[in-house]
Amino acid sequence: MALQLPWAGPPLLAGAALMLLGAGWLVWAAWSLKRAGNPLRHGARPAVLVDSGPYRISRHPMVLGGAVLLLGAAQLLRQPALLLLDAVWLLAMLRWVIPAEEARLAQAFGGWWRDYAQATRRIV
Repeated sequence: MALQLPWAGPPLLAGAALMLLGAGWLVWAAWSLKRAGNPLRHGARPAVLVDSGPYRISRHPMVLGGAVLLLGAAQLLRQPALLLLDAVWLLAMLRWVIPAEEARLAQAFGGWWRDYAQATRRIV
């Protein structure tokens, strides 16, 4: 009889992989901002419009990383309620946080921001 580890198995491994992917994406996005000289604090005025790294793919890669991380946690922990939390969090980001952030970016960078926003997807 084989030993069954409680955290082993394809669904749990998929959850762990999604969590690592989301966390890695978050770290890459934060590193890209920091490397450009931008503050990480929400609401702080950015010094530079970052359009490299994960920002080539998504205007808000930290939101994308957080959503993937929560999705992975729901799978890993087998907690469907975390899917609801992920959906509510993503809706709040899309409804209130991202529009306010994009307004700040448009004010700070004008045409550069508008060109970037037109060429790059908001989330994915």
